[in-house]
Amino acid sequence: AEEVDATPIPEAPTGLTASAGAASGQGDLQWNPSPGADSYTIYYSKDGGNTFTAISPNVTGTSYPHTGLNDGTEYTYYVVANNAGGTSESSDTISATPGVEPPDPPTNLMATAGSGEVTLNWTAVDGADDYTIYVSTGGGDYTVISPNVTGTSFTHTNLTNGTNYYYYVVANNEGGASADSNVVSATPTDSGPGFT
Repeated sequence: AEEVDATPIPEAPTGLTASAGAASGQGDLQWNPSPGADSYTIYYSKDGGNTFTAISPNVTGTSYPHTGLNDGTEYTYYVVANNAGGTSESSDTISATPGVEPPDPPTNLMATAGSGEVTLNWTAVDGADDYTIYVSTGGGDYTVISPNVTGTSFTHTNLTNGTNYYYYVVANNEGGASADSNVVSATPTDSGPGFT
């Protein structure tokens, strides 16, 4: 029998963010690398439409500037990863509106460790619709753990005691994502708050 070398399709891209900025006519997209991906295809729609159009089919990096946009128009994006095996599922969608200033970054981010969990708190940002939380266990490779937090606290659960977790938060509105907050770290332990 003839052997077939089947390449598994890549995983869907994660961590998609879009930032438009004030009167820029441009949306800057970024996302996390997908294991197994050779390239990415970016899709967009305007003003909440359900029809998405590919704007760039063979992006090899993990960022893309979408130029020539209309200020005040909301653009919605998603990204798929490609390789010889095929195309991934779609990333989450993200929206941005050129001509609307993104919010300031969150401040005073603090982390409190418990057993198997870390609770984050930060100061509310004027003009923010919600917040996106990123985590890393070191090495600078952050992933999104919660994209649409509407309050100013979040508890990350099911963690490994004794492992150090690093976090930062960004604020979002229709103009896109803010710059990053300060980075905090915490190490869950079974002698954390609530344990004697």
